[in-house]
Amino acid sequence: MIRAKKKQASAAAEAKTGNAWFKSFLRAELIDPAWVFKHANFVLFLTSLGLIYIGASYVSLNSIRRLEALEKSIKVQKAISIEQENRLMELSKKGRLEALLSSRGITIPFEPPHVLVVSTDSLIALH
Repeated sequence: MIRAKKKQASAAAEAKTGNAWFKSFLRAELIDPAWVFKHANFVLFLTSLGLIYIGASYVSLNSIRRLEALEKSIKVQKAISIEQENRLMELSKKGRLEALLSSRGITIPFEPPHVLVVSTDSLIALH
């Protein structure tokens, strides 16, 4: 019993030095298996929290990537929309419209349309 206490005391004194602590850490002497089994519920709880954290970060990163892809798609669609609006504006200009109509055999009249003025008295007289 006294030898065990002396051995523990000498091990504790060696553990205080940096090199000895690192060696004991590598040999897994710092983690007592009896303590792990005694507190298995707590260890499983911490492990499950770690897994949930990893899963949540994975899902959030995928959501962020998907949002960035959608934003890129929106920018492309806006650019296409602006390009089509410009094409329609170019086609709707009077000179361009006249050229398109004349190529199809339609001429634009230079006379204003005739306006017929009908009074209500003349309509009553017809009945």
